[in-house]
Amino acid sequence: MPGLVGRFVFGDYGSGRIWNTATDTAPTKTMTVAEAASTGLAIASFAEEQNGEILVVDRSAGGVHRVIAVP
Repeated sequence: MPGLVGRFVFGDYGSGRIWNTATDTAPTKTMTVAEAASTGLAIASFAEEQNGEILVVDRSAGGVHRVIAVP
């Protein structure tokens, strides 16, 4: 996803939400739910494919999911 190049991507296991922020963001920043993508997953980990695409590991149902842009 070109929009995530150079950004720090992180998620929350409990809510299943994924956020992203610029890597040069100040150490203290308040993130809101409105800024997050809701996935419904129990996010256990992230990975990156050789082509740079981001993958999310789901602990609840198992499986690996690719992060894609939603129009």
